[in-house]
Order: sequence, then structure tokens, then C-alpha cells
Amino acid sequence: MKKWIKVFGSLILSVSFLGTLASCNQDDSNSSEVTCAERVDYCGQLKFNENSGRKYLKTTVHNYRNGDNEEMPNSGCIDGDTVHFNIAKDDTFKDGIIKARFLGVDTPESTGQVQPWGAAAKKFTKDKLGGAKDIIIESESNQWDKDSTNDRYLLYIWYRNSKGEDYRNLNVEIMQEGLAAPKNIMASVYADAFSSAMTQAQKCKLKYWGEEDESFPKGDAVNITIKEIRNNLEDYLDKKVRFEGDVTRVVGQTAYVQDWDDEDVCYYGFPVYMGYQVYPIEAGKRISFCGYVQMYNETYQLSGLTYFKMRDHNDNLRVLKDVEIIPNVITVAETKDETKANQLLATYCKVENLTVNSVYTTESDTSASKGAMTLSCTDASGESFEVRTSVLYHEDKTTIYEAADFENKTITCQGIFESYGSSYQLHVFTYDDISFIN
Repeated sequence: MKKWIKVFGSLILSVSFLGTLASCNQDDSNSSEVTCAERVDYCGQLKFNENSGRKYLKTTVHNYRNGDNEEMPNSGCIDGDTVHFNIAKDDTFKDGIIKARFLGVDTPESTGQVQPWGAAAKKFTKDKLGGAKDIIIESESNQWDKDSTNDRYLLYIWYRNSKGEDYRNLNVEIMQEGLAAPKNIMASVYADAFSSAMTQAQKCKLKYWGEEDESFPKGDAVNITIKEIRNNLEDYLDKKVRFEGDVTRVVGQTAYVQDWDDEDVCYYGFPVYMGYQVYPIEAGKRISFCGYVQMYNETYQLSGLTYFKMRDHNDNLRVLKDVEIIPNVITVAETKDETKANQLLATYCKVENLTVNSVYTTESDTSASKGAMTLSCTDASGESFEVRTSVLYHEDKTTIYEAADFENKTITCQGIFESYGSSYQLHVFTYDDISFIN
């Protein structure tokens, strides 16, 4: 999906081959009826044929759950041309999900390295399917055909908003809106509709074909997701990047930021170093950060932020909106899985029902952490887990909590998941982040 220079080159060849380019000059006797004032609804001209012999199924978008929290509506919409739908469980679809890769279209990236119009394409797909009364997925053949990843299935998506309406083909509609380049449209059963929709979008310079994506940040930073950074840390070391995320905690000169990933159904987190500058960074804000990925004390972080309060700047930190911060409920067993544990790093998590067996307190007078504790715990199944606290103060702000306040107690706590040496722990920053079961 994602090699746009090559796609554009192949597009020119395919357009020439198709010979279907229309002109907005109405004096051209060979032109189609394409005008930019009144565009043709090629999507609306298509009719779903249940007797075509092609495999099809009435379905719904899969709603993932954030741990034990409520379902996340339409979280199965991964990006503009990838959606996860519900399907009956069997030997092929053991989890009851069919991962659809849309036939005929290639939308800009909204995951990984983000591209102009990528977010708009994802929103378009999510809005159309989110408001749909009925959805049908259709294959090109009489079976479910996989794409080159061997994990997704190549499908056409049909939807309607009420029982009395005809179904609309979302693939062609995305092309018609100028939110995609073509992908193997000559092999499609709907080749004519794709070709006409593409020609119209191209000649009217719609979105990807000529409009500037005003919401896409300008500047020389690589626009990226936190997931992409976490999965390719060494590739981005000392590189200038920009990403969005929800601030979960601000501790000293560090803000902990995380962002939800629909595809992996989890949060990815990343620390942001603020230094001693004054920034409008606080927990419960979604912010666009721009800076450099750097290594400090064997920990990756973003640093070198820029903030001009009185004037705009390409690299400016931007507060986007207020968000609700809900901890990700995890189990101790999950933290024993190296892949899952690495995925959880720097995210805001909650671990429930831990029994504190022993407490180690930092007592060195020269340590800035004097009074901080490490709680060695076990869960109900006997799995071991450590909770590291900052220095925890009573309400008088001077008296600190001690080991005796936690020993042999059962607690639930929330904080930032982090690595320590070769193991993992939950870092708790305030006493209020701990609740006692007994």
C-alpha cells in the first residue's frame, strides 16, 4: 500500500493504458461528462448483485475492547483501506474476525509514517461505516482471497444507511472523493467505475490529486506514530519526528505520552523530556509533539521541544484537545511475555490485587530517591511482580509513607510501566495511585 512514488509512476502508465481520461473542457468532443462543479456519483451508479457468484457476507465492523473497559466503537477501522469485520468463527477465522484490505484503492498512510490525507481517508471510512445500517463484504471470486501479507483478505465493501436505500460501494467512493490512488483496478470487476471515479478526482484535483492537506503539519520533521517509533527505535535515533499522543502523567521534567493503535489493539507509550522550559503540557491533554528521538540513561525519549506562545511555527508543540485518561488494566502474566511487556513500556497501566510480601526502601542520604520503595508482590496465582514508588508523602507534604504502611497488604495500583535492568515494574508516583483491598 505504501510506496507512493512508485504508485504514482505506475498510475500514469495505467491511466494512459486505460484511455479513459476525461477533460473538464466541454468543447472536447471526446470528453466524458465530468465537470468539477457537478461531479458524477459513479459509486451511486453501481448496484450490488447478490447473484454474481462472488463470495459475499453481511457483516459489522469489529469493536475491540480496551482491556476490561467498554467496547471501542468502530475500532476495527484501521486506516482508509483496512478494516476488521465480524465473521462466524471456524477453523479459518478462529477469532471471528476477517481483516479486509480494500480492493482497487491505496489510501495514504495514517499509521507508521503518516502521509498527507491519511487521517482524512481513515476518518472517511470510519464515518461511512460507523453510520451504516447494513454492511456487505464481497470478494472478487467465489472464495475469500488473501493479499500478499497472507493475513488480510481482498474485499469490496458495500454499505447503506437505511433499509430503503441501495448499497454504495465504499471502495469506489473513496476513489471518487480523491482519497486514494488506484491499485490493480484493471483486474477489478468494477474497473469502469474505478477508472471513471479516478479520472474525475484527478481532473478536478481533489484532495490527494492536487489539494493541500491543511491539517497535515508542515516542516522537515517525519510525521509518525508512537507505535512506529517504538517498533523501529534505532532507525529514528537522533531523527526529528512529530507525533500525537495523550499525556498520562507529568513527573518532574518528563511527560509520559501514549497513543492508541487500532491494529494492535493497545496503547504505545513514549517519554517526552521537557527540561526546565515552560510548556502547556499536563495530564489529560492530547498534544502534537515535535522533537528529536534521543537516548538518555539507556532510555529512549523525545527531547528538543519547541514552543512559541505568541506565534506559529512548523515545529511548535500544539495542544489539540482534552482527553480522558483511563489506565490499561493488565495482568502479571502479561508482563512475563517479553513482546507484550515491551509493548507496554511507558504506558499508563493498572495492576489489581497484588499482595505485598516485602519492601525495600532506598535509604542512602546521597540519593535523590531516598525514601522511595520497591514493593515485591505476588498476584493471586503466585506470580511475582514489583512496584516501584517515588517518595510518597502524606497530606502534610513532609511526612513520607514507609514500608510498614504496605507490608502484607493487598493493593491495586496504577502508574507507568517501565523496565528495570532485565525485568519490568510499575512505577507509582503518588499515594493516591494505590488503593488497599485489605
